[in-house]
Amino acid sequence: MRSTFGKRELRAIARERIWHMFDLASVEDDPALAARYIVIMERLALRMDLTLPKEIKRSYCKVCKWPYRFGTVLRIRRRLLIVHCGHCGDIRRIPLEKVSR
Repeated sequence: MRSTFGKRELRAIARERIWHMFDLASVEDDPALAARYIVIMERLALRMDLTLPKEIKRSYCKVCKWPYRFGTVLRIRRRLLIVHCGHCGDIRRIPLEKVSR
């Protein structure tokens, strides 16, 4: 039996589920389970051809998929936010936007 949902409805449902998975991953005490939620969230976005929002993309390590927690090393140098992953040691450099005066 075919689904009666259109592409827009399926994408809207997928967005809701992605945000729900993000909420679960951000409050989870077990980092391995939170990493599993992140992997599922990425697969869902890939399958539904969605782009994850910046807020979600910048909240976890791209290499090991572990969420950034308190204790993650953050530095600001030359308009770059440098984030060190506490689990795998990967370094991410995120450009900061100029602040208008």
